[in-house]
Amino acid sequence: MDIYAQLEKSPEDFAKLANKFSQTSAAPVGGDLGFQPPTRLAPEYYEAIKGKNVGFISKPVRTQMGYHVIRVLGIKSYDQIDKNLYKKIIYDKKRDTLIENYFSNLAKGVDIKTNPKLL
Repeated sequence: MDIYAQLEKSPEDFAKLANKFSQTSAAPVGGDLGFQPPTRLAPEYYEAIKGKNVGFISKPVRTQMGYHVIRVLGIKSYDQIDKNLYKKIIYDKKRDTLIENYFSNLAKGVDIKTNPKLL
């Protein structure tokens, strides 16, 4: 039987099914990944749960890691989040954008040719 179909009938069995079918290290704890910032999740994974309420169970989501059925177990309020972690995340995103733009602009002024004989 399809795992998601089982969850639709019995959402309270999520942890038991995660323990049985999950192939991650979170399987023994019922699939609980703990609180994760969006940057530590695959984009498809985050999009599936963004803005959802506690108890929400996603339809199967495909990421580069495989298929996931996701249950929202908790949501932190702004006062509960690690502000230093989020400052680092914002810094890293801005840095990555600056570096990407820098090298993109450098590449515009360069004529790059490949020699197929050397490939």
